[in-house]
Amino acid sequence: MNRESPDHDFVRAAPRKCGRGKTCRGLWPRGGLAKLSCVWLSMSYSGKYRTALYLWWVGLIALVIIWLVSPDREPRYQGKTLTAWLYNPDPDFVGMPNDVYGHIHNELWETLLAGGYAAREKQTNQFMFTGPGLEPDPGTVATLKIGTNAIPRLLKLMASRPGMGERFRAAVGPRLPSRVSLFLFRTPLIRTAERYRYAACKGFEALGTNAASALPALSELLKLPEADFELGLAISAVGVGGREVLVNALTNRDEQSRRVAAFCLGLDPGAQDSAGPALLSLVDRDQADYQVLGALGRLGGSPHMIIPVLTRFLERRNELGVAGFETELAILILGLYGEKAEPAVPVLVSLYGPADKTTRQVIRVVINHIQPEDFQRLLGRPPGAKDNEDPWWGGAQD
Repeated sequence: MNRESPDHDFVRAAPRKCGRGKTCRGLWPRGGLAKLSCVWLSMSYSGKYRTALYLWWVGLIALVIIWLVSPDREPRYQGKTLTAWLYNPDPDFVGMPNDVYGHIHNELWETLLAGGYAAREKQTNQFMFTGPGLEPDPGTVATLKIGTNAIPRLLKLMASRPGMGERFRAAVGPRLPSRVSLFLFRTPLIRTAERYRYAACKGFEALGTNAASALPALSELLKLPEADFELGLAISAVGVGGREVLVNALTNRDEQSRRVAAFCLGLDPGAQDSAGPALLSLVDRDQADYQVLGALGRLGGSPHMIIPVLTRFLERRNELGVAGFETELAILILGLYGEKAEPAVPVLVSLYGPADKTTRQVIRVVINHIQPEDFQRLLGRPPGAKDNEDPWWGGAQD
């Protein structure tokens, strides 16, 4: 083929000066391609650029080889990665409803009105698991098929922290116009660390006791200030070994670690015997927060152990003039024991006068469940229907 023929698509151009001031010949005589060809040839004629080009290719090939042989490569099932199976990008998805961890007082109130511990049915954390008769969750199926090979990836997901995109959105999003901000907070293009951790939690729940080898790493994550409820639920899903890790975490110095452990133990009915003493110890040392008392209320236990500890707790708070959800939770737990909590009535009566409307209504209903005669002496009237209305949702009655 005659390369010099003007009729051919690729004609050699006449000699000309290139961008580097040298004379060279390009393969394209006209337009931007001619300039690109000229620069490329001038670079290829330079030893320095040729060496740089070789090093670039060698580096790229090395990276590809490392990626291919890396043992930490994410496992797949039916062509999809484990993360793709477990991560939920739906902007309206809520991993854990606020009612589960933020409205324990409402839950205990309903239990009190239903008759207390004597009438309560055991409740489990079914909100996190596939219920009987439902179609198996695809992510759960994929995790089970992958098996314990999923554990390294699940640990990475559980250790996720906000990336650059998520941090940028949190910093800039509220300052942008509402439509732009709404797009940023709803777009699936920016994945969140919280959803990665929920995905990991879902994976560990699917593996159950088969994930026991991950407990040492999970327990180390539990010591960090960033520990969250998804981490605690993943530990709890491992079984008895996970329960032991959570009970031990109740003695951690970090308050967040204790909160997470207490919340998750409160959802495990089988943890009553092992977690009860540790929870009561926190109450006795005035380290009882909302989740600690919430777990104690959900689990219940021996009235001979719990009632004296809660009574002393309320006496100390009364002396200090401290109120709040912790006080109301302690009062509600006493009410759940009914007449067995009669020794606590004098403390409840002493709290009644200076208390706010919400606490006063809680005390009235609790005293009525413990000893109805004391209710009449306290108020001089029989209990009414309004006394049983939820003081937090419907407004306290005085």
